[in-house]
Amino acid sequence: MKEAALMNEYTSLKNLVDELNKEVAKFEQFKKEQDELEQKLLAKEAELAEKSARLAAAENEKQVLVGKGNDRSAELESENAALRKKVADLEKKLSDVEKSHAKAYVSKHLHALIFRIVLESSDLFFRLPEASAAQAAAGDEIMVLKRAQAVESCRPSASANDAEIISLRSENHRLQHKNEELRKRNFKILDDVADLEKQLAARISSTSSESPKSKKGTPENDVGSAEGSDQGDNDSSNKQLLAERKLVASAIGSLVHSPLNDSSYDDYVHQLAKTLKSALHESDKKGKKDRSKDHSKDQSKTHAKMQAEIDNYRNAFSSLSALLTQIEMGVEERESFYKDKVAALESALEKANAVATSAERLKKELRECELLKKQIEALRTCLGQNANDDKTTTSAKPCAVKSDESDWEVVSR
Repeated sequence: MKEAALMNEYTSLKNLVDELNKEVAKFEQFKKEQDELEQKLLAKEAELAEKSARLAAAENEKQVLVGKGNDRSAELESENAALRKKVADLEKKLSDVEKSHAKAYVSKHLHALIFRIVLESSDLFFRLPEASAAQAAAGDEIMVLKRAQAVESCRPSASANDAEIISLRSENHRLQHKNEELRKRNFKILDDVADLEKQLAARISSTSSESPKSKKGTPENDVGSAEGSDQGDNDSSNKQLLAERKLVASAIGSLVHSPLNDSSYDDYVHQLAKTLKSALHESDKKGKKDRSKDHSKDQSKTHAKMQAEIDNYRNAFSSLSALLTQIEMGVEERESFYKDKVAALESALEKANAVATSAERLKKELRECELLKKQIEALRTCLGQNANDDKTTTSAKPCAVKSDESDWEVVSR
């Protein structure tokens, strides 16, 4: 009977080893799939980092363009203020010329020239590229001031007035040509700004739609971009050993009715060792009783065989316990590594949200620029009407146009 019990135990142990081998094969397959998923996740993370870098470059380019536009706007505003001051001086001098009973056609052409200068100043307010044309226009206006001073200081003859009128007409024609060039440049700049806004919106939308997909790590993407590296082999071997130790510990625990719970590996291993020691102690006691009752050679040989196998399992269990401890430490290191990766991905997502917010702010600024453009167009219309009225009559009604968005005002008399 005792020999049959030992044989049954030996058979159960063999079956257990076979099951363990099957579970190890399954574990190797699962581990290979896990390695493939990890490689795909790393590839997705690299792709997300590249897209974040491109998005940051686009944001920097947008900020540079906005800064240049603000600088140009400040320069043009200062030039516009200087031109308004010069226009006020011209109006004052024109009133003095009218009081001195200068000829009507000279004052009429000077008044038309003042309207042209105001139109040029309004165009300069929206011109973002080079400021050299504005400086040239300021030089032309200085020449007009000098000529007006010459008219005011001395009263020339009719031939001199005719020459002055011809020169004023040529200046007027040149200023009109320059005004048309500035207007074309203004429209070109507005088109470029609209194209840039569309490009930024497309980049932001594409990045925001691809960022959540990069976190899922779907198995349809590139498989194992770095499977041949030494680090991947080490991680694979460590995880394989961890699963093997876990399966062996669970199987051995089932023999002594000590299932694997959710507790830590150390506690479970110590508890299982105690249980195995008590079971082995009881087995030794039973073996001693059996040897005292029956000293036959067959029984002694069978018992020696079983004892040797038990010793082998005991040694294997001790080595498995040490390896389980090492594997647990490796798992903790991998957990910390993936936590850092998740934190980096969250920071990249926050940067993408910040870029989207800045894009919305840029759209708002562009809408404000469009509103200001419409107000300038209204100013041009009013100034054009006054110019047409001056062609038919020697005096015109006062016209005042004031912007709702700024504090400057143009008044014609």
